[in-house]
Amino acid sequence: MKYRRIEISLLLVVLFMVFSCGGSPEQKRAKYMKRGDGYFEKQEYNKAIIEYKNAIQAEPNFARGHYQLGLAYLKTSQPREAFQELSKAVDIDPSNLDAQLKLGQFFLLGKQTETAREKATMVLEKEPENLDGLFLLAGVLMQEGNPDEATKILSQVTAQDAENVKAYLSLASIAQSQKKLDEARDYLNKAVEVDPDSPGPRIALARFLEQTGQYDEAEKEIKEAIVKNPDNVLIQADLGNFYVRRGDMEAAERTFLKMAEVAPDQVGPKMTLSAFYASQRDWQKA
Repeated sequence: MKYRRIEISLLLVVLFMVFSCGGSPEQKRAKYMKRGDGYFEKQEYNKAIIEYKNAIQAEPNFARGHYQLGLAYLKTSQPREAFQELSKAVDIDPSNLDAQLKLGQFFLLGKQTETAREKATMVLEKEPENLDGLFLLAGVLMQEGNPDEATKILSQVTAQDAENVKAYLSLASIAQSQKKLDEARDYLNKAVEVDPDSPGPRIALARFLEQTGQYDEAEKEIKEAIVKNPDNVLIQADLGNFYVRRGDMEAAERTFLKMAEVAPDQVGPKMTLSAFYASQRDWQKA
C-alpha cells in the first residue's frame, strides 16, 4: 500500500511537470509575441515573422498577432501576405484603425477607390484629425479626379502639422499636375526648409527644376543633397543620370566613378557604371 501511494505521487508529479512545461495558449502566445516584437524592433523581420506565426498558431484568433505579422510582411516586401494578415486582423478587431488604413492603401493602389474611401471615412469619423486617414482620403480624391478637394485635405494636414514633409511634396505634385508651377515650387521649397538634410525633398525640387528648364539650379540642389548625404550612392546616381540627360557624358562618367569609389563593396554602383559604359558602346570598360 505504501509503494502504491509512492507510485501515485510520482505519477502526479510527472503529470504536473508535463502540463506546466507546455503552458497555456495565452502563455505560449505571449512568449512568441515578445520574441517577435524584439526581432521587429531590431529590424530582423524574417525572424519576427516566424515568431508571430508561432503566436498565431498558439491562438489563431489573436488580432495583434495577425496585425504584427502583416507589418512584418510589409517590411519584407510581401504585399499579398501582408494584405491577408491585415484583413484577418480587422476581421477579428475592426477597431484597429492603423490596419484599416493600411488596407485602405492597398485598395487605393488597386484602384478600388470606393472601398478605400470607406476605410478613410471609417477612421476619420472616429478620429477626424488622423493624418494617415486624411492622406488616404486625399489619395482617393486625386484618383477620382478632384485635385482641388485633395489640396484642401492636404492643407488641413499642414495646418495640423506644419513640418509634414510628405504633405508638402504631395501638394507640390498636385500643383504641378495643374500647371500651377509657382505654387509647386513654393511647396517644394517648404519641404526642403522643413527637412534640409534629407535627400528626398531636395531631389524632388531638383527634378521639378529640371523639368521646368532650370538646369543650373537643379544641379545645385542635387550637389547640395550629396554634400549633406555623402555616403548615399543613390544621390550620386541621380546626379550622373542628370548629366546623361543633359548630354554631358564626361561629367556623367566622373560622377558614376565617384559613386563606385564611395561604395567599393557594393554591386549596384559598379553595375550602374557598367551600364553607362555599355550605353556609350565602350565594351571594354563595361
